[in-house]
Amino acid sequence: MSESFEIILSDSKNLTTSLFPSAKVEVIQEKINDVPKDEQIKLNDDTIYRFFGTVKNNCLFLKLYEIGAFAPYIYETLITLDKMREINPMFKACDTIEEVRDNINTLFKIGNIKLSKENDDTITLNITAMILAKVETFKIELQRKITSEKDDTLNKLYEIKKKEIKLWKEMEKMLKGTGGKGNSILSKMYDIQKKYDKSNQ
Repeated sequence: MSESFEIILSDSKNLTTSLFPSAKVEVIQEKINDVPKDEQIKLNDDTIYRFFGTVKNNCLFLKLYEIGAFAPYIYETLITLDKMREINPMFKACDTIEEVRDNINTLFKIGNIKLSKENDDTITLNITAMILAKVETFKIELQRKITSEKDDTLNKLYEIKKKEIKLWKEMEKMLKGTGGKGNSILSKMYDIQKKYDKSNQ
């Protein structure tokens, strides 16, 4: 059964539009296997998101949240019909924001949306579409929104970290009890731990 927690949006200006559907956004913690494949999109081998494209407040609402991990933030944007027509002329053929949503969702389902990330504040949707006789790629940026419910989030992260440490110690104890047979695996584990500690300094 998936767990859910609430994120309160912090004040920040979205590069695409400053509008958001509400002051609160719900983020759901889900296992990768519980999310349909046609709703998943990879940033890289270690990071997979669930993609949402819907209409709210007469705008296109796009959202990504990480699955298979506890991430206390999401990426989202809310875009008007006029703004979508500015982003790419293909949307001038759309009379409603619902038509834009349907086109974006179709492009996603056929694999024509890829993710890229230059920094922690944004994720870019790189969208490829056939426009008349040529293929074009355009971009939409989603902004990161972090929870302001820090106490609950920190407690959750602390519990996850405690479980990871306990698991690590159990593996270490088990390998040490193999009479030297697990030394090479232990050595690799320590190397991984050193790299992890260094990357988090």
